Amino acid sequence: MKLSEIMELHPDWNIVVSTTDMDLELNCASCGQKVSFGDTYTSFEQTTDNGFFGLPVCPDCYNKELKRKGLSH
Repeated sequence: MKLSEIMELHPDWNIVVSTTDMDLELNCASCGQKVSFGDTYTSFEQTTDNGFFGLPVCPDCYNKELKRKGLSH
C-alpha cells in the first residue's frame, strides 16, 4: 500500500519516512501500532507513493512480510 492510501484510511496516524530522532513515536505503516522509530524496520510492502522507499513497520509486521516473501520460517 502507498503512503497516500494509508493516510487516507488513517489520517490520525503519524508515519515518517526518515528522521534522526530514534525515539520519535510513530505508527507502524501496516498495523498502526505505536512504536519508536528506532525500533522499526523498512517495509517491503508499505511504500512511499513513488515506491522508492519502504515505510517504517513494527517488528511483528516486518516478520509477517518476511514470511509472505518466503524469507523466514
